[in-house]
Amino acid sequence: MNSVIKLYSHQHTVQLKSIKVNKAFRATTPSTDKVVYCEQFYLKNGFFDRDIIINQNGYIMDGYIAYLVAKAHNVEKIKVIQIVPKLIESKPFTVTAVVRLTLKERLLGKHTQEVVAW
Repeated sequence: MNSVIKLYSHQHTVQLKSIKVNKAFRATTPSTDKVVYCEQFYLKNGFFDRDIIINQNGYIMDGYIAYLVAKAHNVEKIKVIQIVPKLIESKPFTVTAVVRLTLKERLLGKHTQEVVAW
C-alpha cells in the first residue's frame, strides 16, 4: 500500500549559507553555457532565471546553478521555494509529480501555493 502525499510549497527568503547541497549535486559539473547564461541573466536583471527549490530539510532539489552563481557573487539572502510534504492517506497506487515553473510563471506570480500529487 502506498501513501497519498500533498506537497505544500511556499516562497520565502533564506540565508544562502543555510541552503544544503547533497553529494549528488556536489559531484556534478554544470554546463558552462548554462552557468554563463544564468550569471548574465542575473547581472542584467538582478534576479535569477530559475528558482532554487529546497525540501523541508533545506536541501536543494532544483536550481543548483542559480545557487552556484549566487554563491560566486556573494549573495547573502535569496528567495527559495520550499516544498513540504504532508501524508494524507494510504492508497494502493503510486504517482510521482515533478513541478517546474517557467520563467513567465515566476515573473507573473502564477505559481500556486499548493501542489498536489497522488
